[in-house]
Amino acid sequence: MKMTYRFIVVEDVELQRQHITGLLQSRLDLEFQAAFENAQEAYQYLASGKNPMPDLLFLDVEMPEASGFSLLESLRRLEPSFRVIFVTAFPEYAIKGYEYNASAYLLKPVEPDKLFRAVDKAIRELNTPTASTPVKA
Repeated sequence: MKMTYRFIVVEDVELQRQHITGLLQSRLDLEFQAAFENAQEAYQYLASGKNPMPDLLFLDVEMPEASGFSLLESLRRLEPSFRVIFVTAFPEYAIKGYEYNASAYLLKPVEPDKLFRAVDKAIRELNTPTASTPVKA
């Protein structure tokens, strides 16, 4: 079992990105890796091979240019092992989110206790050998 878990936040609204990142950085078991304002930047970072894969990906759904779902589709070939927690204002995509094996689907504004419960669940899934990766079934 790991002691710290790296995380990335992909969120197009700067205040939301800062809020989520700040909450997560308050936990000693989480290590901030990067934050991106769009799916393309996140994809370039993750697919470059120069950076370690995160353990947790906090992902918005609706973003300019490409959605969080399209990011996950693009990353499929990399066979990511990170857990995804969607943080979005769009409840209508929740079922689709779980089709991508998301650990959680949280609605904005995110409540700290719900965020931390989602993190705990994702960490349990990371430490379970049979946990499936975030790819559409």
